[in-house]
Amino acid sequence: MGPLTYERTGASPSKPGVVSSDPAILRESPLYREPAYMPEDYALNSMDTFDGDSETIIRLVYTGNAHTVEIYRVLMMELPYDINAPAEDGDIVLETREISGYPGVLMYPPSDSPSRRADFTDVIVIAGDIRTTVRGIDLDLETAVHIAESLQ
Repeated sequence: MGPLTYERTGASPSKPGVVSSDPAILRESPLYREPAYMPEDYALNSMDTFDGDSETIIRLVYTGNAHTVEIYRVLMMELPYDINAPAEDGDIVLETREISGYPGVLMYPPSDSPSRRADFTDVIVIAGDIRTTVRGIDLDLETAVHIAESLQ
């Protein structure tokens, strides 16, 4: 707790990025990586630069089993990375875990959660200057971790 000192990671885009949803363009980005593992009933539905450009963020959206899994790969230009922790009395569990040798943060509903409003799972991995987030509604925690591991 207390004030944090932020430092530039030295990361900066290797070239000017473009705002796009064109898979041919986005596959050329150094951030682009498809997971080696995805549940078999999920397929890539779309990809885009979300709220940045192809050199700072790539979002992959997979759909299947009536749900959506989003994967964000973001160039980190400043550390530490802030995470908005859920309320202590809330519907979300916050856990840290090493994932493929990198620091990971997991946020997921407790198994006894009476609330359906918060049944989402986030797995965040910081590997060097890349932050990868796997996010899904009603996504099983270990499946989300397996997807995140397959991206490292």
